[in-house]
Amino acid sequence: MAVYRLDPNPIKLSDPAWALSAINEAVWAEAPTPDAARRLAAGKTARAVPAVWHQTKPRSPWLNPDLTFCVYDTSKADIAPGTVLSLQGAVIGE
Repeated sequence: MAVYRLDPNPIKLSDPAWALSAINEAVWAEAPTPDAARRLAAGKTARAVPAVWHQTKPRSPWLNPDLTFCVYDTSKADIAPGTVLSLQGAVIGE
């Protein structure tokens, strides 16, 4: 499979969607496609927030191309399938 690097858009870090993520710095995700990498990062970094009945369901910033960039990265070929790594090399979400 492929490894993707997901980076927060630095000018969008104040977006309220970031409250849904435990991480707001670059991560690597091992997945078959960029969309799968986004979903994996969203799932592994999810943070619960209280629902507000009159608002739409919030979406993870990792799923939003306006808030995060996702690029194929050949520099990290040693990541196990289904894994998300932090910039420091720690496995996220396990």
